Amino acid sequence: MGYSNRLWDKSISIAKGKFIILFQKIVDLLSLLLFLPFAIPKIRNFRHASSKELSDFCFLGVFGLLRPVQIKSEVLEFINYLYERNGNRLVLEIGTARGGTLFLFSRLACADATIISVDLPTKATRLKLLLQKAIPLSGQQMQLIRADSHNVMTLQTVKDIVRDKNVDFLFIDGDHSYSGVKQDFELYQPLVKEGLIAFHDIVAHDQVSGCGVDRFWREVREHFPYDEIIYDNKQSWGGIGILYKNI
Repeated sequence: MGYSNRLWDKSISIAKGKFIILFQKIVDLLSLLLFLPFAIPKIRNFRHASSKELSDFCFLGVFGLLRPVQIKSEVLEFINYLYERNGNRLVLEIGTARGGTLFLFSRLACADATIISVDLPTKATRLKLLLQKAIPLSGQQMQLIRADSHNVMTLQTVKDIVRDKNVDFLFIDGDHSYSGVKQDFELYQPLVKEGLIAFHDIVAHDQVSGCGVDRFWREVREHFPYDEIIYDNKQSWGGIGILYKNI
C-alpha cells in the first residue's frame, strides 16, 4: 500500500510539473503576441548605469518577456562578478529560453563582441527570435542557432563561427539531465582554451524533476578551480557554478 501511495504521489507530481510548464509556455506565447512591438524598442534603447539597473530591467522590464528562470539575487551576484572582468569578446550560451541571460551577457560583453546562442526550436521560436534579435548592441554580432546542441551539425555550425578564436565565456543551461549537461560540456568546452565555463541549476533538485546538473557539477568541479553562487543552501533549485579553465 505504501509503495502504491508513493507511486501515485510521484505520478501526481510529474503531472503537476508538466501542467505548470505547459501553462507557462502558453502565458509566454500570449505575452509575446501582445507586447512584442513595445518591447523591441525598449530593449534596443536600454542603457544601464549599474548592475542593479541591468538586473531589474531584465527581470521586471519589457513586460517580463526577458525574465530569466533564475533566482534574482544569484543573477545579480553573477552580474557583479562578470563586471569585474574586462568584458568578453566571444560568448557562447547553450540554452536560451526567453533570452534573459543572453540579454545580460550582451550588455556585459565587449562592444564588438560575438555572441552565440544555441537553443531548441519551439512553436514560439519565430516570435522569440524577433525579440532576441533586438538584444545586441550596434557593434556586436549575435548568432542565433535554433537546433539541438547535441547534434554534430550544430557543433560544426558553432565551430564555423568561432574558427580559431577563443570562447571567453561558455554558459551551459540547456538539457538538465545528467547525460545532457555532460554532453554539452564535452562538446563545447574544448572551444574555451582560456576562460570561464558556467552552469545553471547546480543545486540538487527533487528526483521527480529529472535534473542531473548537480550530479555532473560535483564531478566536473574536481578538475578545475571553481566558485559557486547559491542564495540559500536549503533551496531546491537554482545555483550557478563557475569553472576557471587555464586562468
